Amino acid sequence: MRYIERVPLHWLNYRHSNGRGAGVIVMEAPFILQARVKAAVAGLDDGLEFTNGHELDDESGRQIPNDMTGRLLDDGDLRRLQRALMRKKPPAPSVRRRSTAKKAARR
Repeated sequence: MRYIERVPLHWLNYRHSNGRGAGVIVMEAPFILQARVKAAVAGLDDGLEFTNGHELDDESGRQIPNDMTGRLLDDGDLRRLQRALMRKKPPAPSVRRRSTAKKAARR
């Protein structure tokens, strides 16, 4: 029986030569070095300086939409990605009860 292994995603941070952040490239590759080479060959890091990167864990990797891989993500893309990944948690039950108690006290 053959098993197909999932290729990990790598989060690569880039900046401009003046030190200002340029964006992030999320690249699929077995190793971070290969992810950097793939980004360079595709011309995604043209004129940018690589600052750091890391492999995403499986759970985080599954949450990255396909249209946000293999390209340079700018600030707007990163904000949309953050909103998608960091969905607002519902209030804790104690907070909900307190607000209900306030409504009852007003009556």
